Amino acid sequence: MCGISGTPQPKILTNWDLDKLLKSVDYINLFGFVGGEPLLNNDLNKMVSYACKQRKIKHVFIATNCTIIPNEKLLKALINKKVGVQISN
Repeated sequence: MCGISGTPQPKILTNWDLDKLLKSVDYINLFGFVGGEPLLNNDLNKMVSYACKQRKIKHVFIATNCTIIPNEKLLKALINKKVGVQISN
């Protein structure tokens, strides 16, 4: 998510992007939030909750190094049988 000055910033996934993707597939077995540190995104709780509500998505995961403690909103979003968290070093 962080970039060097003058470097294009990565595009953030929106609900519309996810809806468009889901229209083009039968299902997604594993949908993940990775790259950089997903916990830096203040809207991650909303994105995880939205992904979990989609019937075509079987599993949702977050890959994190856990250097940032999840906020309360994200912790509530993680309480879902579809969600897994991968902690890397």
